[in-house]
Amino acid sequence: MDRVNFDSSSTRRKRQVLGLLLIVLILTGILGYKIYDEGWLLPRAALDLPEEPVLLFFNRHKGCECVLLVYRSADKQIQDWTESQRNGLTLIRVDLDRRPDLGAQFGIYRVPAMLLLDAEGREIFRQEERLSDTRPLDLAAFEARIEEVLNGD
Repeated sequence: MDRVNFDSSSTRRKRQVLGLLLIVLILTGILGYKIYDEGWLLPRAALDLPEEPVLLFFNRHKGCECVLLVYRSADKQIQDWTESQRNGLTLIRVDLDRRPDLGAQFGIYRVPAMLLLDAEGREIFRQEERLSDTRPLDLAAFEARIEEVLNGD
């Protein structure tokens, strides 16, 4: 009879160890996902800008459903904006959820936002206010400003 009790306590101990191991694995997985999603391990190097005018597009990938609609709409606008429409200017995307340091560097705290920088990295044009939820960016205004910059106006 003592042997039966010993086996059941051994089995109970194994279950406790396995339960604890499962909890540790789940917590490790959650932490690993958070590290990836927040970009904790991404290098925080300064943005290497080309020596030509450039567009910086700031957006996020997290938020409530109402703001995600705006973020996705802005992202769709950028995807549909052809290189010829932006006169071949380099477009750099910045996710503020992963790179808040770049947002602070350029004074961007609300998204979607876009900046047009000249060849020296100085700001020429900025848009932080959204036009609508479904078309938040004023790409026509950027196209006009790009024309001015490239034509030397």
